[in-house]
Amino acid sequence: MASRIDLSVYSASGREEDRNAGSIYRILYQDRDRARALRVVETLLDTFVTETLSGKREGSENAQQFLEVQIRDYEKRLRTAEDRLAQFKARHIGLMPTEQGATLRNCRRSRRRSVTSRPSSPRRNRAVAR
Repeated sequence: MASRIDLSVYSASGREEDRNAGSIYRILYQDRDRARALRVVETLLDTFVTETLSGKREGSENAQQFLEVQIRDYEKRLRTAEDRLAQFKARHIGLMPTEQGATLRNCRRSRRRSVTSRPSSPRRNRAVAR
């Protein structure tokens, strides 16, 4: 019986190299008994469809599991990054440019620091010494 079954696969686009176009399957079986020929082809077709759908379902389940793991990983990364941002903001409260008046206060602080940290100029020392 197996020698009378012919299974062929063709590219739907008609070009062998075009794998994205899908496939066309042809199942041929010849028998003197028409009813038996139909049963054989129907059985082969049912088996093929069931196996194909089963494989696709399994692939979909694997893809979904992979995506769920990725989502959990990125949620964890996001929480970590948000925690680090909150810690940074807590350490630098009042220094962020978006906080009201922070930029002006920072400029004033910088200016005071630069004035108090400058070494005295020689002219000032002479003036004080006179």
